[in-house]
Amino acid sequence: GGGSGRPRTLAVGEGRSISVSTALTFDRHGHCIEGSGIPVDLALPVARSFLDPRAMPAGAILDLADGGW
Repeated sequence: GGGSGRPRTLAVGEGRSISVSTALTFDRHGHCIEGSGIPVDLALPVARSFLDPRAMPAGAILDLADGGW
């Protein structure tokens, strides 16, 4: 993350960090396109603990994400 411009690195705990882009992207008419993504084909349920960082610490979330490689 953050490769498109103005990267910001955020500490997420347990010695881990993530980088995200803080640059806004605009279409040719000058309208910001952030938050206007492509609709998903198949919505998957998300566990409530994944939505609440107090229920699942950042380290555990990152471990889950890393487990699929």
